[in-house]
Amino acid sequence: MSQLRVLDLGALEGLYGLELALSGSEVVFVEGREAAAERIRFALEALALERAKVITQDVQDLTLREHGEFDVVLCIGLLYHLDAPGVFSLLERMHSVCRGLLVLDTHIALEDDELARFPHDVFWVDPRALSSVRSLVADGRTYRGRDYREHEPGSSVEQRLQATWASLDNETSFWPTKPSLLNALVAAGFTTVLECDVPPLVGLPPDRVTLVAVAGERVELKSSSIDAALAYEPIPEQAAT
Repeated sequence: MSQLRVLDLGALEGLYGLELALSGSEVVFVEGREAAAERIRFALEALALERAKVITQDVQDLTLREHGEFDVVLCIGLLYHLDAPGVFSLLERMHSVCRGLLVLDTHIALEDDELARFPHDVFWVDPRALSSVRSLVADGRTYRGRDYREHEPGSSVEQRLQATWASLDNETSFWPTKPSLLNALVAAGFTTVLECDVPPLVGLPPDRVTLVAVAGERVELKSSSIDAALAYEPIPEQAAT
């Protein structure tokens, strides 16, 4: 653990990064709200964690040049607060600084027939408040997902900053479907994506997933005639209606 350099994006009050820092890792917290960043700084000082620092910054300003490389990137409860351009841009930015693992915990958009399998009271947000599943094109690729309102139109900067459990600025966010999220991770450069079911996160709704993406390199199979590229074919979506 002491050899790991960890990036905690959209850290809020730093729960996950602090745990890794207490285990000896070097941790960089990036948090867009100064009030939350100050709470992390207070915790670092109180716990005498000298191998950690806090940057008050929009996660969409993440760059390799400014922040360097990391063994582990944490993006927990963040991606679903970004709009459509921001989702795909952040995936690419995270890949650019990741030399090991990305831990991604996020909401996904369920198709209408998937939503019908669950009673509405199992969701943290009423699925009827989301837009219908729509398609969009990003970097020449087609993705599907739903829009979700983060802030009321016309809300002030102060009101948005005080909405701790919402986006930093954008009025709406975009939740890709699970196939679209997996395809976007591959498009960003991640070579392997695993879903974590154990240990279970009790109480989360069915439209929430925890994924671990590996920033590896594609290899050519030497022991098989099977085309290695087959594993990288886009995961099919449900047909648009």
